[in-house]
Amino acid sequence: MEMTPEKLAFIGGQGNAVAPAPAPAAPPTKPEVKTIEVETMAKEPLAATEPTPTKTRRSARRAGHETPGVSEVLDQVLVPVTIRLPHRTAQALRRAHLEQRLKHAKPDTQQEIVEEALGDWLSRLGFLD
Repeated sequence: MEMTPEKLAFIGGQGNAVAPAPAPAAPPTKPEVKTIEVETMAKEPLAATEPTPTKTRRSARRAGHETPGVSEVLDQVLVPVTIRLPHRTAQALRRAHLEQRLKHAKPDTQQEIVEEALGDWLSRLGFLD
């Protein structure tokens, strides 16, 4: 065990009479910058390249089932739309929803009633195919 001046001062009862010398501050170092070389892709139209089919274990098990397309999946996603209805229309919708539920008839939720009515209207005018 080495006796430093600080230890000797403490043993002699002088407390912190001898302050330790501050360590010299190291100059800040510049962070190392790493770069990654990226190969540029040949500029070919996307239609010219054919995707290679990949067969996974999941597709092998479900050989009889087809994977739904993107549009089929997006058609099932519900998107929040906020609208304001006149009081009379909102009351009629609420009453229709409750009566349908009591009869156990479909559509029986406000969501389904509005979806069906709006879908029919949009189809009739040619906005929805």
